[in-house]
Amino acid sequence: MEPTTIVLLKILGPVFFLMAFAVFFRPLLMQKIIFDFLDEDEELFQWGCIGFVAGIVIVQFHNIWSGLPEVIISLTGWLMIAEGILFILFPSVAKRFIKLFSPSLLIVDGILALAIGTYFCWIGFL
Repeated sequence: MEPTTIVLLKILGPVFFLMAFAVFFRPLLMQKIIFDFLDEDEELFQWGCIGFVAGIVIVQFHNIWSGLPEVIISLTGWLMIAEGILFILFPSVAKRFIKLFSPSLLIVDGILALAIGTYFCWIGFL
């Protein structure tokens, strides 16, 4: 495994883990944050910029498509780029997508984040 992969596992693992616990222990706050995007175009734009830049950094330093951890990291980077572009250039489409977001889907996202975070921490730190 490449050193860049290990570093990104050690960074993204705890982030995914923390987000999963935020979903499980603060679900109402997480729903509020998500639905607040519908009211604030400026906030959507700012998060789009942050996501786009973070995705570019990940893809620039880690566009590797062999091995499960590498693929998940690279895919995460590309999805962050796509989300950033969507939030910045097509906010009305992003808002329609956010409206489809339901509390049950939030739990699914939390479970997925917990699984990825646990996997990344396990591989990155052990």
